[in-house]
Amino acid sequence: DNGGGFALFEAGDAIIDKCLIKNNVSKCCEAGGAISIAETELVLGDSILCSNGENQINGPWVDNGWNLFWDDCNDCNSNGIDDAQDILDGTVTDVDNDGIPDECETDCDGDGTPDPLEIYLNEAADVDGDGHPDHCEPDCNENTIPDDYEIGQGWAQDCNDNLVPDECDLKDPQIDCNGDGLIDTCQELDEESDCDSNGFTDACEILADPSLDCNGSGTLDSCDVNSGASDDINGDGIPDECQCLADIDESGSVDVNDMLLVISQWGLLDGSADVNEDGIVHISDLLLVLSGWGPCS
Repeated sequence: DNGGGFALFEAGDAIIDKCLIKNNVSKCCEAGGAISIAETELVLGDSILCSNGENQINGPWVDNGWNLFWDDCNDCNSNGIDDAQDILDGTVTDVDNDGIPDECETDCDGDGTPDPLEIYLNEAADVDGDGHPDHCEPDCNENTIPDDYEIGQGWAQDCNDNLVPDECDLKDPQIDCNGDGLIDTCQELDEESDCDSNGFTDACEILADPSLDCNGSGTLDSCDVNSGASDDINGDGIPDECQCLADIDESGSVDVNDMLLVISQWGLLDGSADVNEDGIVHISDLLLVLSGWGPCS
């Protein structure tokens, strides 16, 4: 009922490409005669939707280009004559012999000449033979060759399989965060470059969020703690040198008041002056106060 052709209600991504969706009607409200979308992220490309309910698509979607929407599958130009008869009579042209009158097809550059006709007249190149003018397709390096074709022919590298030549990806500092001329996601990571083994280069994580390296060691705080390079006596995952644990009264400075708190709670179990959180206030806590003496930085 919800979406005569497709009902996309599951969370996630969906791609509909090079499809003909026709003669569908939704029985419910305005749910989309052809496609109804709820949680799904839909990308629609190179497809024809025709003779469906009035509201062909209901819900958010991404137009990947070259989509055609007709009221009648057999009369795309709505002249009251079947398209096949129009072509047979010569009333319309069909230079690419796909059974679709050229006037019903896309005009990607909006110059008034449908794409198939523009290619047929040699007014536009179509090096990849997909029926779309090359100048309307992604060409990030501006060499007149569509990116996906250039990659498919092996003329350009695409190590992360995003259909963008690596040379173009590398212009984005977020893709090569450490500036080594390599796409971050294509590099093999080891313990030295990814100490927490989360699949991301540590240097890039720190660059994106400097708070992950509070002591400026060049290593993630969590790795400093796990390796023993930094103490973490309260077990909060933050190196102790980044905190002012001995500032018991939270005055912004470790001073005589903090020392007096330790003395007043001496031997107390789980007291507020238990700086090292070992369960009792004693000499270790006093030593931490003395070693941290002065303003908290």
